[in-house]
Amino acid sequence: MPIKGIFDMKTALLAVAATVLFSGAAFAEDLAGAWKISGDVVGNAVDTICTFAGSGDKTTAACNVDGKPGAASPVKVADKSVSWDWDAGQATLTFKGTLDTPKTMKGDIEVQGVTGNFTAAKQ
Repeated sequence: MPIKGIFDMKTALLAVAATVLFSGAAFAEDLAGAWKISGDVVGNAVDTICTFAGSGDKTTAACNVDGKPGAASPVKVADKSVSWDWDAGQATLTFKGTLDTPKTMKGDIEVQGVTGNFTAAKQ
């Protein structure tokens, strides 16, 4: 293969890799704001609004408890993966989700050794 062909191939591969990495980062950057969380853990409904603030490793989530914002907790963001804990008063719920689009996510909820699932939509 001619040298020009090798450079063209490397350039194309780098462009694809940058696009994939950037798209995940773009989703994570769009996390800030209020999200309507709906889910279920062993027949127990989970419905709340969680407000995400900050970006990167400084992102926090504050989920409503009885209609009022609760304490903010740290959020782990890696590409399209998002995880955080919510102290709902009676128990702490751990959310582990994946951003499907900049405005939707879905994933699992764990509380006291049992799991369920959730969906979320940015408001």
